[in-house]
Order: sequence, then structure tokens, then C-alpha cells
Amino acid sequence: MEKIVALVGESGSGKSVTALSILQLIPSPPVVYKEGQIIFSENSGTAIDILKAGPKEIQTLRGNKIAMIFQEPMTSLNPVFNLRQPG
Repeated sequence: MEKIVALVGESGSGKSVTALSILQLIPSPPVVYKEGQIIFSENSGTAIDILKAGPKEIQTLRGNKIAMIFQEPMTSLNPVFNLRQPG
């Protein structure tokens, strides 16, 4: 069963920084991941620790399995297409 997860909150609560960190789109340095895990589980049962994944693994996840819709959805989404969960 496929899941769609959304991160919501007030303006300035850290949603964008959190999502950019998960997708590793903030340069290192300045960002440093000292400890912890970000586990991405797929339907096949495989799990990837994003913090330990290499650049090629991260690149295959971005947009394909994990995506971010920025604050201006009209620049990110095509209004001609409907959004719906696959299946």
C-alpha cells in the first residue's frame, strides 16, 4: 500500500528547511548531520537511510519517490492535471 505524507504547519515553522534537509538540497557545509536517521521505506520492503545514501541514490529518490511542492503551487503544478493518489 502506497502512502502519501504531507508536512504542514504555520509560516516560519521550518517545513521548507525540513523538506530541503530530507532531500539533501541544503549544501554541506553549512548543514551538518551529526547523528540520527531518515528512513525511507518502499513498498518492496527495502528501506534506505537517506543520511547514509550516496548522491546517486538520493538523485533517484528525488522527484521519483520523494517530492516537494514549494509555497507557490502555481509555479510547481500544472493546473490542467488533477492530483490524485496512484492506484
